[in-house]
Amino acid sequence: AAMATAFDEAEPTAEDVAAVDARAFVLSLGRLPLRPRHAIAYATTGGIELDAGVGIENVSFDGVRALIVNEREALRMTALDDVSSAAKALADRVSCVVITRGADGAIAIQNGREAHAKAPELDVVDATGAGDLFVPAYVWADMRGFDIEARIAWATLYAALSVRAPNAFEGAPR
Repeated sequence: AAMATAFDEAEPTAEDVAAVDARAFVLSLGRLPLRPRHAIAYATTGGIELDAGVGIENVSFDGVRALIVNEREALRMTALDDVSSAAKALADRVSCVVITRGADGAIAIQNGREAHAKAPELDVVDATGAGDLFVPAYVWADMRGFDIEARIAWATLYAALSVRAPNAFEGAPR
């Protein structure tokens, strides 16, 4: 899987993305059209994209294996005020939705099946980057065929372990 965050002024083209030649891609909602047709796609979003007006209304989730967002993003995308309702609303759009909840773990709905993962209780030094680590851990578990419960449990654990150090890279197990 390939995951790259690009804040360059020049947006990548579909050819740029295809040149990576990965089996799976993590793409923001606005960049989903760049997915090579042969590849698995996972969708994410963020405050910058949501502030720019990119939302789920005009997005095709065709070929998207999962939408992975945090609780704040899910509530904002759905204009709902509780995570369970937001997860159900998003699950109406995509076959698998995963919502990270920080110290409260994660919730997922895949094809109507709901799963929850609790985050381990740890001394938090710095939570910066934990969500960024959740996504590749989830993709890793999915690409190995783990079921939805195991995927979110693995990703939640991996992200949680990263908060034990002053930065995500030091805290994340290798």
